[in-house]
Amino acid sequence: MKKILTYSLKVGFTTLLVSPILSLIIMYSFMALVYLIKPTNWGFAASIDFYDIAVLTSIITVVLPFAIYRAMKSTPGVYNKKSQITISTFFVSIPLFYVYFHIIRSVVGYSLGNILLMVVPNVLVAILSIRFYRLNIGTPVPGVDINEQ
Repeated sequence: MKKILTYSLKVGFTTLLVSPILSLIIMYSFMALVYLIKPTNWGFAASIDFYDIAVLTSIITVVLPFAIYRAMKSTPGVYNKKSQITISTFFVSIPLFYVYFHIIRSVVGYSLGNILLMVVPNVLVAILSIRFYRLNIGTPVPGVDINEQ
């Protein structure tokens, strides 16, 4: 269980460090595009709340060990266990973030672009982190460890 928690924290910290940078790169790219087009009656306004990015990352980090445990307890089948971990994590964490965002935070001040600017890079970095890091649980589990022995 300690290795699963370490894996989850690695994914969470990587997502927390890289996701805001990727969000800013996307936001500044859109601003540069607007500057290049120079429309007279159109502007670009975006705000990224790093607190919301941290909450989504923490939800993913908390849900990930449960998804790993569930995938390890499932019967071997056609599907890859790593894909099952990824899909289970996001099918639980995105609705939880939706509930947080609509109940705890007021969504009135956010546009769809702002929400997507926070969520899409975070989910993309988390998926890549889950795929990139090797899950060391002692003995290699078929379909979970990339470098099976």
